[in-house]
Amino acid sequence: MGSGKTQIKRYPKMRPIVCEPPRNEIFNGLRQIWKRESGRNYGELAEILSKYLELSISPQRLSSWATGSDDRKAPWEAIYWLMHVTGYRVVLGTENVKLQKPRKKK
Repeated sequence: MGSGKTQIKRYPKMRPIVCEPPRNEIFNGLRQIWKRESGRNYGELAEILSKYLELSISPQRLSSWATGSDDRKAPWEAIYWLMHVTGYRVVLGTENVKLQKPRKKK
């Protein structure tokens, strides 16, 4: 190997793994936290999100987003809004997803 060239070991090509975080579970968890912390109901959340997202959102649609029925998924904008107002963040791990409230700095 005195030619000065570095040998590169060839690995098989890896296919990219395409997956999406479980939006329904994330939305449902944040929705429950919002309800518990705000003391409001899901009808009020539907009204607030309707104004924020500029869509017509019913409490039934929120339920569909939370359960994934009809293959409906909550829009990321709704998830971001709930994260903002609750102060929670979504922590993605290799095997799980958690909703976590950041610790306050001392």
